Amino acid sequence: MKIIETADAPRHTGPVPQAVESGGWVFVSALFGNDPRTGRRPAEAAEEADQLFANLAAILAAAGVGLSDVVRVSIFMRDLQRDRPAFNQAWVRHFGDDRPARSAVEVKDFGRPGEDVRYMVEAQAISPNAQTYGPNSPRCCRKSGEASTCRTGILYLSSSLSGNFCASQRDRRGA
Repeated sequence: MKIIETADAPRHTGPVPQAVESGGWVFVSALFGNDPRTGRRPAEAAEEADQLFANLAAILAAAGVGLSDVVRVSIFMRDLQRDRPAFNQAWVRHFGDDRPARSAVEVKDFGRPGEDVRYMVEAQAISPNAQTYGPNSPRCCRKSGEASTCRTGILYLSSSLSGNFCASQRDRRGA
C-alpha cells in the first residue's frame, strides 16, 4: 500500500492520508471543498463544489490517475435538498459524460468543528495500468449464471449470453 499526499489539496489534521493506492486502485479519504492554501470554505455552494473537485483532481493526479479513472463516489451533504443542485452541476462540469457510480446522503454533522462544510466525498479510482485478471486467471472467480466479486475487487460476470469475463470501469471505457 502506498500513501498519497499532495500540497495541492487540504491535508487532514488527524492521522489520515489524503489517499492510498493498492493494486492499482486509489482510495481517496474524506475530502472537502476547502481551499488548500487558506483552509477556508468558499461562501457559495457552487464554488465549494468546484473547489472540492479541484481538490479531488489534485489528489488523483498525485496518484497518477484522473477524474476519468474514478469508478465510485460517496457523497455526504449537510442539506441534500438545498445543496444538491449546485453539486450536480459541478459533477457534470467536472466528469462530463464519463460519470462514475455514486450515492448521496444527508448528514448533519461532519468535518472539523466550526468549518460548517456543505459537502464531503470519498472516491475510488482505478489506474489505467492496474493489473486486471481475465476469465482464465486463477484469481478471477467463476460462478456460472451469476455475478461474483473477484479477490481483486473486479466484478466477474458469467452467463451463456455474455461469455465469461471480468468487467471494470476500464472495460466500459474501451481501454
